[in-house]
Amino acid sequence: PPATDGAPCGSAPVLRRSVEPREPADRARLVEALELLAREDPTLIIEEDENTGAWRLAGLGELHLEVAAHRLERDFRLAVRMGEPRVALVESVRAPCRAEGRVDQPGSPPLAVRAQVRLEPSPNELPILELGEEAQALPAEIRRELLNPGTARSWSGPHGHPLRHCRVVLESVAVTPSRPWATSWLLGALQDGIGRAAEQQPELLEPMVRVAVEVPEAFLAPILGDLQQRHATV
Repeated sequence: PPATDGAPCGSAPVLRRSVEPREPADRARLVEALELLAREDPTLIIEEDENTGAWRLAGLGELHLEVAAHRLERDFRLAVRMGEPRVALVESVRAPCRAEGRVDQPGSPPLAVRAQVRLEPSPNELPILELGEEAQALPAEIRRELLNPGTARSWSGPHGHPLRHCRVVLESVAVTPSRPWATSWLLGALQDGIGRAAEQQPELLEPMVRVAVEVPEAFLAPILGDLQQRHATV
């Protein structure tokens, strides 16, 4: 049989499937089994829907999730139902775009936070934030929070998918009237500006996986044909 060795581009999950026990009484056992699987395999992510309480398996591909489901039945003696696979899309932009993000806070008087944002395509997977000349005048503690890598990981596009392969430039910030304000309000205005800008040049991206395959020459032609049918680049 062919030997494969693959690694996804980045460690983020590329596929999700819901999982539930066939018997409602097995829910507690399922939770324990999922936690154990996640500890043994850091690339397997367990997610809970806060609204419905349903569980999802997120992993590096369909085979990865099938192996996890098989282990639930074989090792933990759990009968489970798996939902249809859902590809983990990400969002980016096709071309440079610019927009103003807004956050309005009630008060006396009301406070308005405005963030002028520019987006550009980037070869880097995770978004990069840069501060424009005017934004460089923000207080040091606010600049540190804005430039924290964890901040960029939380950004999403207008369709709610994670923002990736994008350079984000915070060009300027305006707060009126001039009175104390919270950094969280600026972060909200920044996310609003990112969404408004990305709507102008939206691009949905599917995950890509690089795979190295070693096969006997006799099997090469059918395997190449199968890869091409799956729109692989060989």
